[in-house]
Amino acid sequence: MKGSLLILVRNRKSKWEEIADQLKMRIIDGELEPGQEFPTTVELMKEFNVYAGTIQQAVNRLIQEGLVISFGSGSSKRIVRHIVNRSTRYCNKTTEELQEQSVLKIKIIDTELDLPNFIKELMNPPVLLYITLKKRDGIPVEIRRSYVPSLFPLEILKDILVNPKHELHKVMQSFNQNPYKCQEAIYIDSANDEECEKLSLSTVGNVIVVKIKRKVYSKDDELLEYSLLTNRVDAYEYVYDYYLNSP
Repeated sequence: MKGSLLILVRNRKSKWEEIADQLKMRIIDGELEPGQEFPTTVELMKEFNVYAGTIQQAVNRLIQEGLVISFGSGSSKRIVRHIVNRSTRYCNKTTEELQEQSVLKIKIIDTELDLPNFIKELMNPPVLLYITLKKRDGIPVEIRRSYVPSLFPLEILKDILVNPKHELHKVMQSFNQNPYKCQEAIYIDSANDEECEKLSLSTVGNVIVVKIKRKVYSKDDELLEYSLLTNRVDAYEYVYDYYLNSP
């Protein structure tokens, strides 16, 4: 009996978590509309009859989840973010087609000195750096930073990929290099200032993003691409199939 009571106590949500859940539902249900000014700390203190610190914990949770944008600290101005329609990513594939992509940067890195250390271990210069921003319904959801080795004619590849309508892997196929398999490592990280800016996230507080380190290989196990994807946490759900026992 005591053990059951202890479990119930541990599973009970704190007051700030309950408030965060209620405010989140108001956003999801449209009671608080995208672009609308979010209630101030003082207003929420009066509504829920709690201290400012409790409200700040609840609001910080919403900011971390990308539902609210804050333009300062404390009780300063906040607005409700547009909610992204979530896509499902099955391993390296998603349920959506590319809707909108822009090229943030594309250049050829000719010297090893200018390569990040983790890329030096994987490929030699020259290397193509290709950075894109993906949007869904006009909302930025993913930054993709790709490094492509000199298996390809990089100058020609660069001239093609300047046009954001061209998809990297399809262009690779035109050079008889077929992306065959990939290896991904997924982890949670804090967004830096540049990522917050590009993904239209709040620059206040610790904003969480999903990051994916991806290596793409040909059928002959040649590395065709290394990329780092930075995704909004509300943009995707991730589904993986695996076997518990080998045949």
